[in-house]
Amino acid sequence: MADSKQDISLQQQNDVDIEAHKSLTKAEEYELVEEEKKKNPQGKAKTKRVASLDIFRGLTVALMVLVDDAGGEWPVITHAPWNGCNLADFVMPFFLFIVGVAIALALKRIPSSLVAVRKVIFRTIKLIFWGLLLQGGYSHAPDNLTYGVDMKKIRWFGILQRIALAYLVVALLEISTRKTRPEGLPHQWFSIFKIYMWHWVLGACVLIIYLAVLYGTYVPDWQFTVHNEASTEFGKLLTACTYSSPGAGPFRSDAPTWCLAPFEPEGILSSISAILSTVIGVHFGHVLIHIKDHSSRLSHWVAMGLALLALGIILHFTDAIPLNKQLYTFSYVCVTAGAAALVFSACYVLVDIWNLRFLFLPLEWIGMNAMFVYVMAAGGIFAGFINGWYYEDPHNTLVHWIQKHIFVDVWHSRRVGILLQFINQSNKIRRPIMATPMAEDSNFEEDQLLSMSTEDIVRASRLLDNEIRIIKEELQRTNLELDSFKEKIKENQEKIKLNKQLPYLVGNIVEILEMNPEEEAEEDGANIDLDSQRKGKCVVLKTSTRQTIFLPVVGLVDPDKLKPGDLVGVNKDSYLILDTLPSEYDSRVKAMEVDEKPTEDYNDIGGLEKQIQELVEAIVLPMTHKERFQKLGIRPPKGVLLYGPPGTGKTLMARACAAQTNATFLKLAGPQLVQMFIGDGAKLVRDAFQLAKEKSPCIIFIDEIDAIGTKRFDSEVSGDREVQRTMLELLNQLDGFSSDERIKVIAATNRADILDPALMRSGRLDRKIEFPHPTEEARARILQIHSRKMNVNHDVNFDELARSTEDFNGAQLKAVCVEAGMLALRRDATEVNHEDFNEGIIQVQAKKKASLNYYA
Repeated sequence: MADSKQDISLQQQNDVDIEAHKSLTKAEEYELVEEEKKKNPQGKAKTKRVASLDIFRGLTVALMVLVDDAGGEWPVITHAPWNGCNLADFVMPFFLFIVGVAIALALKRIPSSLVAVRKVIFRTIKLIFWGLLLQGGYSHAPDNLTYGVDMKKIRWFGILQRIALAYLVVALLEISTRKTRPEGLPHQWFSIFKIYMWHWVLGACVLIIYLAVLYGTYVPDWQFTVHNEASTEFGKLLTACTYSSPGAGPFRSDAPTWCLAPFEPEGILSSISAILSTVIGVHFGHVLIHIKDHSSRLSHWVAMGLALLALGIILHFTDAIPLNKQLYTFSYVCVTAGAAALVFSACYVLVDIWNLRFLFLPLEWIGMNAMFVYVMAAGGIFAGFINGWYYEDPHNTLVHWIQKHIFVDVWHSRRVGILLQFINQSNKIRRPIMATPMAEDSNFEEDQLLSMSTEDIVRASRLLDNEIRIIKEELQRTNLELDSFKEKIKENQEKIKLNKQLPYLVGNIVEILEMNPEEEAEEDGANIDLDSQRKGKCVVLKTSTRQTIFLPVVGLVDPDKLKPGDLVGVNKDSYLILDTLPSEYDSRVKAMEVDEKPTEDYNDIGGLEKQIQELVEAIVLPMTHKERFQKLGIRPPKGVLLYGPPGTGKTLMARACAAQTNATFLKLAGPQLVQMFIGDGAKLVRDAFQLAKEKSPCIIFIDEIDAIGTKRFDSEVSGDREVQRTMLELLNQLDGFSSDERIKVIAATNRADILDPALMRSGRLDRKIEFPHPTEEARARILQIHSRKMNVNHDVNFDELARSTEDFNGAQLKAVCVEAGMLALRRDATEVNHEDFNEGIIQVQAKKKASLNYYA
């Protein structure tokens, strides 16, 4: 009996155990797992990976590669220009969603908060490093296999940097809120929201910060173009900031001013909203941890995904908050997070419930090696490896072949477009009205449109839509060819830059030939000389190595701008002209140019008012008021001869004239032109006038012209003949075929009586201005000019001093002032008085009349 009672009690206990086992909730299973963890703190037990999450991650990486490589060919999958959402706009939010789910799963397995924080910081630094490396454009040109990080092309708010920021913030929140969670597990649908309340508080704070930044930051020049054809705002100006491409740099070349602010609006706004997308992903990870039943998980995920989708769509279509990837708006966060929830749920059903994992093994491998695939694809390593194999020419690669023969020749061809249009319309066009060329002429008349039925109008609109599509595809093909041409131009510019490296070989243009070969039929193409068939200008040049070269192709310089005698820089090997060089002049001629503008003016010249007027009329007026001579129809004088005794102010007058005209001033001395070698003096004259022509308007002042301008005579001395040759070159430059009216010549001499008559005739030195000894009034004026900077006593009578200086020239009057000052200095006086000037006159007069004795 006792045994039977014991059996009954055991049976009842077993029944209780069975019922307890049946009623064991998933929450208790979770507690058992936690107890197992506590028993095994080292975490050596191998945890099962969530295959659906790996596959979802691999799908997102594959989508990213597709968008980056084919977005230019199919605009439907590339990023939306402004408002709206294309396939490419889901890539980054999907990444953020996956990061959020992974945060919840990964940190659950790390019991130590300090270890978890270290791992989070390390992974954040790794993400930022890869982001800067990729956004800096590590692979600038995979076709050419050139690599390196360009710091100017780094976009600091790149994709990986934004993901790293969101990961850091959300992961630290997940770690810091461990102790605030209750021990119990959620029993109601909304309990999980209550347990992780601080995550949603963070999301609300992020949303508030985002709205404050969006509406509170002043951004100048805010404009954009809506590319949604269904919108009434279609076609307005677009101001997108960035290409988000390492090859293009951080900003567009045509970006508006708001993009070039000290901050990047798109990067800042999307960095803030990325935290909210990650918080939503963490919530889905919490559901995966706490809810063990498949149906409960799916109902929670699908319900929340549909709710997010509905909220985002309502906000967009009510124009409350439009979908916008550039601004990463709240509606964009909702729509992309809802889509991520539904896609993740679909992967979970196919892989973890229906066990169809084998169908997605490639995506699972990509998901488990996501960073490797991302770096290799985004950095152009895959493309660089594939394009590294070519046949004969670097452009004969697999990528270029597919691009040309599929995307360009087939998909973008007009034949395919016409074929698709014909197939689309062949079964629908029945009425004769559609035979009219509607696709060629879209301007239907109103009465013709009214006579058409609804079906005809629909068919006509479809025809027009097909033609528009064909035109768009043709435009895409043209843009693709344009990009290819731009790439070739860039390569050629790099080659030109390499060939233009200094030093150049110097050469002179000898002759410019016009090549116009006659068109002759050749039987054998191999016998054609391509150089002989060229048309246009060719050049014969002589290099500094004494070689004469014929160039059928001139080079990088416009041949129309070249003329015989030009100095050019040529390539050392091909002798192609790379640049024009400035004309070469004798160094002695370059030294003749007066660099500093003279400080004298006409107020420093006394007693020569008539001479000043004649010089101004002959030299200054033709340069400053040329139109007055043209109005009267007269030609101004080419040169002026200043003659007179020494010290009468001829050189001073020339300096004052140069200061007034603001013209280039060349100062020559007659003895400089007398050279030892035959022809050297004539070459100096030619170079001087050539330099004056280049720097025109110009004044050439030849002092002591009697050194080369004496009358010609028969002489057997070679030196005399060389002087005469120099004078003949001067005559030719003054009034020859190559004379220039913008060049004026001022010559000065003390012996006008010995000058050659050919030099004095009209058309050369037209004006002859005499500089006599100053009169009494002029002498008084000269004394006042030279003593105006001196401390002179008010009792000095300059008129009396002028009467005492008869036959004195201007230089001697200046010497009188200097002597008077020296006498006052000798007696320690503070000012010069009348007696000092009298004593100075006596000393200058004594030196003038005294005879100098020389002693051996």
